[in-house]
This record gives sequence, structure tokens and C-alpha cells, in this order.
Amino acid sequence: MVPFLPARNTSQKERPFCKTTCMSTSILKSYHEIGHFGFDRTYLAIKNKYFFPGMYQAVADYIRGCDACQRAKPHVHAKRVPLTPMPITDTFARWHIDLIGPFKETKLGYRHILIVVCAFSKWTEAFPVRSGTAAEIADVLHKEVFSRYGSPTSLVSDRGQGFMSKLVAAVTQIYNVKHYFTSSYHPQTNSVAERTNKTVIQCLGTIVDENQSNWAELLPDHRPDQNAPPPDVPRPDPRREEQPNFKNPVPPLNPNNDEIVPNQDVDISDTDEPADDGSKQF
Repeated sequence: MVPFLPARNTSQKERPFCKTTCMSTSILKSYHEIGHFGFDRTYLAIKNKYFFPGMYQAVADYIRGCDACQRAKPHVHAKRVPLTPMPITDTFARWHIDLIGPFKETKLGYRHILIVVCAFSKWTEAFPVRSGTAAEIADVLHKEVFSRYGSPTSLVSDRGQGFMSKLVAAVTQIYNVKHYFTSSYHPQTNSVAERTNKTVIQCLGTIVDENQSNWAELLPDHRPDQNAPPPDVPRPDPRREEQPNFKNPVPPLNPNNDEIVPNQDVDISDTDEPADDGSKQF
């Protein structure tokens, strides 16, 4: 005779206590093979009538090892591929590019914006293009990016028709740039450019006119604000790091008389000319 497990309170019924392993296995088989239900239904059905030590883990192991369930039921909790984050590179070593639009056509025929973002410094360049063809993309990369900032190590873009063209591949091959493409329907790989797209669209949407036809004219005015760091987060100009002799094109103003003062960033300690101390040698 199977002894009963005393109930915890008066509202619960007494459940038979299974001493032997054969009896617990028989109970698991009987309840699970009714419809090969999952763990929750099988465990609650057995729990309402029986008890044996390690019942929770036994139900889980039995269902996990059921051959019929493994063959007939789809595996909905597939293991994801481990994330492989992109390596941290130097300034202007990896560029992320993307094409946003179409927008309302301007007077010059522009309808898209080509976004180019540095992966490390987040330095952003935005160029209006007419249709986003391979010729326009290759022309911007050659004249505005590679010739100004130097040849990078890699370039990341989506699998757009213009980016995967032979012309863009030829330009990257000339500059010895490794071109990486994102996976299909996975824009998270190019998250640097995707996040910049959102910022550019939000800023242009607040300053564009009512007919929304002057957005291309506002891009040059928008870039200095985009590249300026927040007041509490100092970020040096990446051009100054790559070019030690880089001079600020706009000299600072004197707050007293608002006159142009000489650039204070020039270091003359290493120059060959002797310093003028006011004395003359005869």
C-alpha cells in the first residue's frame, strides 16, 4: 500500500508518496505520453496527485529526453551565434557608410544623403547625392573621404546595389581598403551609421523650411554641430591627432576687443629660428 504524504494545510488533498524509482518512471510515462505535452502541463498534472523526491528535475529530464518530442516538435529556442564585436581601431581607420532617403527633390536634383562616419571618433560627413548610384558613391569616397582623411583600413556598408558595385570595389582596391558588408536584414552590424542617420534626420526635420526643399543646403551648416562634442565630454579634433601640424582654420577671438589674435596652438619650441628676446647682436 502506498503511504500518503500529509497535506500542508486543510485545503490541500493528501498525495500518494512514491518510494520506488520504477513507480515514478511509470507515472512520468503515463502522464507524458497522453499527448506529449510540455513541462508545465506534465508537472502540474503529476503534482496534483503524486509526490516523490526530485520530482521537478525528473519531469524535466524525462521530457528533455523524450524521443518522440525531439522528432516531432520544432526547436523554438535555438541557440544564437555568439556575438563577435568589431575590434577597436584608430581614428579614421574604419569608416561606416550608409545611404538615407529618398527625400523631396531639391532644385539641383538631390534626393539622398550619403553618410560617412568614423567608427572611433564618430566624426561625421554628410553629402547630398542625386540617386545613390555607384558612380556617385565612388566619386564621394575618392574626392571627399580617402583624399582628405587618408586611406583607411576598412569600410563597412550594407548590401546595397551601389555599395556592392564593381566601381566601388575598384576604388577600394586602389586605396587598399577592405570592404565589409553587413548580413542581410541585419542592420545592427552597421549600427554606427544607422544611429547617425537618425540624428541627421531629426536635426534636418527641425530646421528645414515648410516645403522641405532646402535640406541639401543645410548639410554644410549641420556638420560642425554634429561633430562638436557635448560640453561635459571633451573630444579632440581627430584631424589634429592625424596631422600634428594642423592649425585651426578659424583663429580664436579676443573677448576683450573682439580682434583676431594669432593662433595659440602653434608650438615654436622646435623651430630652427632663434627666439627674439629683444636684443640685437652686432
